[in-house]
Amino acid sequence: MDLETGRLLHFEKLRQFKDACTASEPTKNFDLKQLAGFTSSLLQSFKARFGEFREHTHLFKFITHPNECLLNADDLSYIPAVSVRDFEAEVADLKASDMWVNKFKSLNEDLERIARQKAELASKHMWTEMKKLQPEDQLIIQTWNALPVTYDTLKRVSIAVLTMFGSTYLCEQSFSHLKNIKSNLRSRLTDESLNACMKLNLTKYQPDYKAISKSMQHQKSHEWGTKRRRPTSDPLLALLREGISHQWQAKARSQERMDQRLALLERMVERN
Repeated sequence: MDLETGRLLHFEKLRQFKDACTASEPTKNFDLKQLAGFTSSLLQSFKARFGEFREHTHLFKFITHPNECLLNADDLSYIPAVSVRDFEAEVADLKASDMWVNKFKSLNEDLERIARQKAELASKHMWTEMKKLQPEDQLIIQTWNALPVTYDTLKRVSIAVLTMFGSTYLCEQSFSHLKNIKSNLRSRLTDESLNACMKLNLTKYQPDYKAISKSMQHQKSHEWGTKRRRPTSDPLLALLREGISHQWQAKARSQERMDQRLALLERMVERN
């Protein structure tokens, strides 16, 4: 081990720190045994915690090489609601189809290309350019989504493996948006309006404004509050209508106040 021998060939910063300490205090002994022992115990902890994954390498290889991997009932026992009979039948059908076999061959070629590009960019320390590369998981998901419904069991196995490591990121993001939307100043916001606001913040939903405008009555601004609008069951559409209605009402009230002021000025001029 590099730490135990004290060469520090793979720990450049630590070697520089050791040389600096030795140069400043030549009599002080820079002992690496404690650090080596801590690193060794940490490595053993990782092996004990994730050692089970080595026993299921065929299951993880199945994601990119379904036509080459052989899974048994023990491997599939970790995935609920999967029939071994249907799985084996669909694997045999997939291996017999040159089109889908070539599909996964193209996937592996793309993954190798991205790996080479990452290695080249990493050697040049171009980390920003590396982030612009297409994510590997996106390529894998696109390939599996291209399969027809006849491979439903295989797709369920792939989804189970790809989503094995869950994350609370989206849930935490939703709560952050919720706190920003329903603040102390908007405590009377209804659940329907709140649901519509959450949709606008969390999804890529783009309202069809032309369709919304066609479904609304065309009327003058001062008549907006007097005429009855068409009922709707869509809370998002109702929220948009409500916002437009408030804007027109505010505009009408502003115009009314302006007319009153002009009339008052005209009367004052006539008196003088």
